[in-house]
Amino acid sequence: VQVSFCAGVMFHTITVADDGSGFVPAGTESGSLGLRIVEATVRDKLRGKLRIYSDGGGTRISFDFKNEIV
Repeated sequence: VQVSFCAGVMFHTITVADDGSGFVPAGTESGSLGLRIVEATVRDKLRGKLRIYSDGGGTRISFDFKNEIV
């Protein structure tokens, strides 16, 4: 598992990747609590966009969120 953080001027990006067998994101059970929690957190708390890429070479999930200085 690899976790990376890329700091930008306007947006930051976090990516989590693995080299497993992958899965079909569209085929994920709609009631998957874990995925729903992640999607809601990225969307509602971070006001970001979640992207999921997966194939036989692994899975990569990344999201961008706005750089807000409080």
